[in-house]
Amino acid sequence: MGKGIIMTMGVSAFVKRLLPALALILFVTVPTACSQSGEQLDGSSNEAFQNSVKAMTESLSGEKRKQFQDAVRFFVMRESFKQAFGGGGQDENKVWENLRQQLGGLTADEVIAKAKAIREKAASREKDNDNGAAGEGGSGSGSGGQH
Repeated sequence: MGKGIIMTMGVSAFVKRLLPALALILFVTVPTACSQSGEQLDGSSNEAFQNSVKAMTESLSGEKRKQFQDAVRFFVMRESFKQAFGGGGQDENKVWENLRQQLGGLTADEVIAKAKAIREKAASREKDNDNGAAGEGGSGSGSGGQH
C-alpha cells in the first residue's frame, strides 16, 4: 500500500508531506536538558507536552530511553500520517494536540506499553487480513470461473 501512495503522489510530494513529521521526530530524539523530573507527560498544552516529552526523555537512560523515544516516534509518525493523508492537510499544532490528548498523563512505561499494544493489534489485524484475503481469493476465483 505504501508504494501505491508514493507512486501516485510522486516522491517529491510524498517527502514534502512528511517533512513536518520528520521535524517532530528530531524534536523528540535530540535530548535537551530540562529541570523537570518528567514522571508523567503534561497534556495541558502543546508547549507543556513538548517540554514534558523532553524532560522525560532526559530523565531516562539506556534501553528505557530508546524504548520511549521509539514509542513517541511511533505516535508522532502515526498522527502525522493521519494529518497528511486524512484530508486535514499539514497542521503541526493539530498533531501535537492529538498526541497530548492520547499521551498526556502517561508515564514512560505506559507510553511504551501503549505503542506496543497498538503495534501488536495492527500486526494481528494485518495477519488476519492476509489469511482472509488468501481464503477469499481462492474460493472467489473458483466460483467465478464456474459461473
